[in-house]
Amino acid sequence: MIAQQNDEETPLLQRPEQPMAKTPLPWDQIWVILLLEMSEILSSRTLNPFIPQLIRDIGVTRGDESQVGHYAGILESSYYAAHTLTVSIGVNSISISMFSFGLSKTFFGLVVSRIVCGAFDASDSMAKSNLMDITDATDMPKAYSYIPIPWMIAGTVGALVGGSLSQPAGRFPDIFGRSELLKTYPYLLPCSISAFLILTMWLVTYIRLKESVSTKTPLWELIKRGFFGQSYSKPRQPSSNVIVDPGEVKSKPLPLVTWSDRRHA
Repeated sequence: MIAQQNDEETPLLQRPEQPMAKTPLPWDQIWVILLLEMSEILSSRTLNPFIPQLIRDIGVTRGDESQVGHYAGILESSYYAAHTLTVSIGVNSISISMFSFGLSKTFFGLVVSRIVCGAFDASDSMAKSNLMDITDATDMPKAYSYIPIPWMIAGTVGALVGGSLSQPAGRFPDIFGRSELLKTYPYLLPCSISAFLILTMWLVTYIRLKESVSTKTPLWELIKRGFFGQSYSKPRQPSSNVIVDPGEVKSKPLPLVTWSDRRHA
């Protein structure tokens, strides 16, 4: 049997003779990927409730209330500016940056903490790429439909942690009133809780997540190919049940069929 050649006369969409069987979702890996999706939004939502008050507390506005939004915007955009410039592998760096944010007493230290978090946070892109690798055309839409769930959970948990546990020595004097550490760093507690949760996500991912594509290509070779635009994917081999006649493929020219020819055919 000779392989059918695709040309202008070949329909782009064809009905399969038999419906494809749906592949079951690999939940042993998907739940890890969904857990990893929570790290980015958890770190952001934990900080959002108290950032305006934090800007006032560190004194960068010098009492000018009209500048609070200005500095809060710089602080928030610094994360995404760094996020667009680099893609890395350090989910645990988000945890470190959260601890650093809670211990910062200057606006510069806060901005550096958010830049570090954005520069090393590739959890979203990595999770979606990995999800694409472990699914196929039959179960990929269903797998991707679960992605908003961890975002909503992390957004809710982060806002509750950041809004309820900031300035704990003043809000809960019976519990945290004697802690000089929390009096000196009133936003350390929510940042530490968020950092601990993200560190747990990193450990679970490190232990449970498997490589979706195995390759023996050295890292430096992958980097060079990425910069120079070279593809390192293996060429596809023809199917075993299809015999291709090279002579016929080369000898048969592609027909030139215009739109008017198709209408009058």
